[in-house]
Amino acid sequence: MDNREATAYARIALLNLIENKIEVTPDTLLYEMNELFDIYSEEAIKKEALFRL
Repeated sequence: MDNREATAYARIALLNLIENKIEVTPDTLLYEMNELFDIYSEEAIKKEALFRL
């Protein structure tokens, strides 16, 4: 995974936390990113990040 893909996972995770009005902490961000790793492949997360800009 390169920096662009890691940033895409983090961006989507942050958007999900903000949209669901969950407090953003390192633990909640890590949990959300782990959920995204299970849901999206590296190619799919790039497309999702572009879609949600």
